Order: sequence, then C-alpha cells, then structure tokens
Amino acid sequence: MPMAEAETVPLQTGIATLIVDNFVKNTIAHWHKCHAAYRFCMHSFESTYNTTEMEAKTNALNWFEVSATDLNRAKNFYEQVLDIKMEVQEMNGTQMAYFPQDGSSGAIAVGPNNTPSATGSRIYFNGNPDLNHALGRVEAAGGKVLMPKTQIGNAGHIAIFLDTEGNNVALHSNN
Repeated sequence: MPMAEAETVPLQTGIATLIVDNFVKNTIAHWHKCHAAYRFCMHSFESTYNTTEMEAKTNALNWFEVSATDLNRAKNFYEQVLDIKMEVQEMNGTQMAYFPQDGSSGAIAVGPNNTPSATGSRIYFNGNPDLNHALGRVEAAGGKVLMPKTQIGNAGHIAIFLDTEGNNVALHSNN
C-alpha cells in the first residue's frame, strides 16, 4: 500500500504503553549516560591526536589502565605521588580515574576485567624534571620503593615502586 494511503494505528493505552514508555525512558537515560562518557573520552582523545592521520607507528602506546580494587585509595595515591588531580567517571561498569593527558594517557580502573598485579607489564610514569620529587612521596602515600633512582645510561633515570594496590610501576626522568 502506498505511504499516502497507510493508516496510522494509535498506541493502545494500558500495560503495554507503560512497559514501552518505561523501556524507552530507561533506554534513553542509559544512552545519555553512555554517550556522556563516550563524548568525554572522544574529546580527550581528539584533543590529543589528529585522528585522521594516526597510525600504529605514530605512538606504540595509546591507552593504559592501572588496575585497582579501591578507586579512592589508588586515586589519592597517584594524586599525591604525581602531584596531579584526576577526574572520576564510570564507563561500562568500570570505575575510572583519569590521568591528565598531553599525549598518550590512561586511567586507574576498578572493574570486572581489572586485577592489580606486581608481575606483568610495567608502566613508567613521567617523573620529569627529576623523578626524586615524586619518588620521595611514594612511601608517605602508602606505596613501597623497590628500586631507588637508577641511571640507565644516556636515557635518563628510573625508579620502581609498588602502589597501594600492589601494582609494580615506575618513574622515568631525564635527570
């Protein structure tokens, strides 16, 4: 039947309308919440990268997550050690506290796919101009220094520590 001849059928009132209305309201509310998180991440990502020209060879690191079991404890630790402020947000059932970014970045993450570990990959945080400043705050913030500031040839210096969640992480600086 041509569109002009099609009849519109009014939605019947009653329980079916209530179910549909509630489903639509909940779906829209969930979409707004997810879309807000998506816009936040995409704004951060797009403000850092020219997304039309980014390739794998541009930067090997795109995003990282430091796993945690207690977001507030981990957030307080990294804010104190790195002398930063972190924004908190939930994304797809994972609580996240975002590290500031000017290039590749990441977040502390508490969720079903995040388990802190002292073994495995190690993240080196930027300790410039001198990592001793941040390293000096590790133990006062509840962490443990595993390796003090150590020169690594012409590449600068590193230090390794455990955070409050049991993750083996490090600092790097040129001096």
